[in-house]
Amino acid sequence: MGEVSAGSSVFSLSAVTVGSEVSIYAHDITLRVNAERALRDSEHRFYTVFHQSPFANGFTNLSDGTFADVNDEWVDLFGIPRLEAVGKTSLQLGIMADPEKHARLYEEARARGSVHVEMSYITRTRGIRIVQLKAHTVTMGGEQYLLGALQDITEQKRAEESLRQANERLRESDRRKDEFLGMLSHELRNPLAPIRSSVRILDRADPASDQAKHALTIIARQVDHLARLVDDLLDAKRISTGKLRLDMAPLDLKQAVRETFEDIRPVFMNRAVSLDLNLPEQAVWVNGDRTRLAQVVGNLLQNAAKFTDAGRHVSVTVESGGGQASIRVQDDGIGIPPEMVGALFEPFVQADRTLHRTTGGLGLGLSLVRGITELHGGAVAVRSGGVGKGAEFVVTLPTTEPTTEPVAATKGQAPAPQTGAKCRVLIIEDNVDGAESLGELIRMVGGHEVHLARDGSAGIAAAHQHAPDVILCDIGLPVMDGYEVARRIRASAVAPGARLIAISGYALAEDIDRAVRAGFDYHIAKPPDIDRVLALVAEAPSCRTCAPVPDGIATGHHEVDSQHASLLGALARLRAAKAEAVWESLRFLQQYTESHFQYEEALMEDVGYPDFAAHKQRHEDFLRQMNALQEGLERDGATRESLGTLADTVGAWVVEHVLDRDRHLAEFIRSQVPGQASNSL
Repeated sequence: MGEVSAGSSVFSLSAVTVGSEVSIYAHDITLRVNAERALRDSEHRFYTVFHQSPFANGFTNLSDGTFADVNDEWVDLFGIPRLEAVGKTSLQLGIMADPEKHARLYEEARARGSVHVEMSYITRTRGIRIVQLKAHTVTMGGEQYLLGALQDITEQKRAEESLRQANERLRESDRRKDEFLGMLSHELRNPLAPIRSSVRILDRADPASDQAKHALTIIARQVDHLARLVDDLLDAKRISTGKLRLDMAPLDLKQAVRETFEDIRPVFMNRAVSLDLNLPEQAVWVNGDRTRLAQVVGNLLQNAAKFTDAGRHVSVTVESGGGQASIRVQDDGIGIPPEMVGALFEPFVQADRTLHRTTGGLGLGLSLVRGITELHGGAVAVRSGGVGKGAEFVVTLPTTEPTTEPVAATKGQAPAPQTGAKCRVLIIEDNVDGAESLGELIRMVGGHEVHLARDGSAGIAAAHQHAPDVILCDIGLPVMDGYEVARRIRASAVAPGARLIAISGYALAEDIDRAVRAGFDYHIAKPPDIDRVLALVAEAPSCRTCAPVPDGIATGHHEVDSQHASLLGALARLRAAKAEAVWESLRFLQQYTESHFQYEEALMEDVGYPDFAAHKQRHEDFLRQMNALQEGLERDGATRESLGTLADTVGAWVVEHVLDRDRHLAEFIRSQVPGQASNSL
């Protein structure tokens, strides 16, 4: 009959007819109705949350895995319309990346009632995505379902993987850094030990003995080894930062390889390893930096020498064809483990990682080979059959057209030292041992006059005092750095014609550029090549204009003649001074002249020179003449002609004064104090 409500209660009515009588029964179904209403409300709320959830929700039948429903986020994630998904399984939709794992997920859900896993799914529009799945079993209408919420964590996992790889690279970098520092310590201590022992030998041995000569040979060899280690480090840095400079020019690769081969042949002879060279008949022209290509060949040969035992064989072959030139270095040495081949050209990698480290080195040689070769547009490859089966390195370079131009000498070679000019050299260096040893070499080998200063301010004061022809200046100086020293010297007339040479451990390309911008003429990396230093000193322009005082006007007194030479040199530089430096040049000349006169007058007083008054009067007359000439320049302007007139006038006076007065003074000193003429302050 239906249902009726009475207040808050609900009754189900039913009628029973017995004969002519009808009985109506009322059953209270309030609880059932309320339960059904609550269930409908719950299902409504469930579907509302299900579809409005920010997660990709799927509702599948636990018995067969078919989808009962999916929300819009699920549709967006997988790119599958809702009507297509409902009634089908994940396998039928083709979204399972790992079917076995998906099957285990359902088994775990049936057993535990919930699962929480990371899964990979194949989507139609976004490829494979990684999702975090949280699912619970629910019962609806007597059926068991699996309600799953999926969150796309693909980007998060990629970020985590990137972070993991970055951390791994960092750990690897730290490991290699620690390994490199240990290797560097070992490689630096190795040559230091024989150097220290050799110094002890030199302390005790007769300088002319065979022991002393052998000790000097050891020191020279080990210092060269240290210099090569530092050069390799600097080259590796330049290559990694793209700042290695190449002096490219057409060259005959065959000739370049032959020269390097001959240079390194003694290494193989000492190790009793045979070395063969195979060259084509014709020249092999490439466009390259001769010095750097020699470094490539040298590193490959050094590498072969290290890893090839006595009695075995190494060959070098140069070939060309098809627009390519190749250098092949082949040995039958210890070979390369397969796991090392791929990393062999990385910096600081060595096949020999044992404690005894019989081969030595920093593991940079092959890295430099690759870097230099690639800068030349070439490539390098290595092949090895494994341990004990030797190795073959092949460098390929693009060839170029033959040239008839003469091949230039290697850039950076200094001219041979000229021994005729004796120069005044100022060394500004805070390392006392380094300054004194360099200065002593310049005195001994070049015969030059050398002065030392230990910081930048003292260096500028010494330049004022001595008017040097050449200034060798460190960069990392206390008080004032070398760049500022160069700027101040160039901005004044302290030494307008002096050659400024930076000698520094700061030797990267940017350091050299900065030195040039500051006013240096040259930059030499420490430790300096003494032959190059001597050549640059001897070839300095002001050295040639400020040679020792000619014998015709020499007094025989060392310091007086030396000061006269500086005056004549200052006059020569005044002639070439730029307009903005004229007044500084004049002031310096005047100050130096006054200082020279004060020295002579003090000297005359010390020895009781009888002609003191007349000699001093000549000094005063000259200073008045200098002031008058300077006033005329200030009034009429400094021209090339007026500067020449001033220089000629002063120069003539100096010569006349030397002949008329200073010679008499020197002769008087010699008569009073025997040997004084050869003494210097």
